[in-house]
Amino acid sequence: KGKLIAYQALVLSYNKLGNISKAFQLTLQAIKIAERHNLKQELSNKLFLMGNIHSLLGNYRKALGYYRQSKIIADSIQDVSWSIMSEGSMGVSYLNLNMIDSATYYIESTNKTAVVLNIDWLTANQLTKLGHLEKKKGNHNKALNCYKLALSFDGSSSVKAELLFHM
Repeated sequence: KGKLIAYQALVLSYNKLGNISKAFQLTLQAIKIAERHNLKQELSNKLFLMGNIHSLLGNYRKALGYYRQSKIIADSIQDVSWSIMSEGSMGVSYLNLNMIDSATYYIESTNKTAVVLNIDWLTANQLTKLGHLEKKKGNHNKALNCYKLALSFDGSSSVKAELLFHM
């Protein structure tokens, strides 16, 4: 499990540095390790990361598949946070594919669940996605309100920087 955590740190670093091919390669290795040792939570996490990599590359349909797999595993082990993250990311993938009805369904559903669970970082994350959805729909005031509300939930400087970029 420690090796998988190290892989994740490397994958995130390579993503930030723009070396997506190395991040992809390490994520595949991490998925194989998690599968071999039946580490379901780690597998769900790594599948989610693979979805993010495909999303960065513009492969939104492939990203959807990885997010779905991540959600199925998260649901099977009752990991609500990863389930919501995966489902919300499915919504963003649909948004990137201009499938607005599907995007709306997933993003609004996960936002409501995150608010009910009262987990600040998760709520901020889902509100950000809701802001992206409203922006894509042309509802700029609603998008701005979502981003502002997300800022009030999360103290993370990286989340604030991303939100300010979208505002």
